[in-house]
Amino acid sequence: MKVRHIAWLALVLAAGVHAKGEPEPKLTALEGSFAEQKQAIENDIRGGVVYREIEGKDLMTVRTSLEHMSTLLSGVEEVQQLSEDDKVDLLNHQELVNAILTMAEKDSRMVCKRRGSTGSHFKTTTCETVRARRKRQSDDRQRIQSLLRNAATGPQDG
Repeated sequence: MKVRHIAWLALVLAAGVHAKGEPEPKLTALEGSFAEQKQAIENDIRGGVVYREIEGKDLMTVRTSLEHMSTLLSGVEEVQQLSEDDKVDLLNHQELVNAILTMAEKDSRMVCKRRGSTGSHFKTTTCETVRARRKRQSDDRQRIQSLLRNAATGPQDG
């Protein structure tokens, strides 16, 4: 049987997260089969949809943390068999993985807009991820600021 007070604490914390409207944690090392959860995360990463916008650095961190958690849990039937330091380490890695995956999932969400084309009655639909949209908007702002700076300084004579 798992450590009841740690499991209860994890459930309370998870319930608090759900109550605020945050997404469900992707990984709960204290509940269910860790190996199954790890495999589901890997499948979602390889699928290229749920975590489409996960960056290489974050992807490496997730995979390293999952491997570290696997090492901590190998040869252990119950979490209570872990030392207190290992339990804390396990939960810290779990939180890190959940934070990265939650952000990657939000950034990977597709947003579509229907707009009319200039000079036409036809509407076109354009779709992009939240992250791609945010980057495009930032790039557009930088280009406009650059044009305004260049226009304010006038033509440069050589």
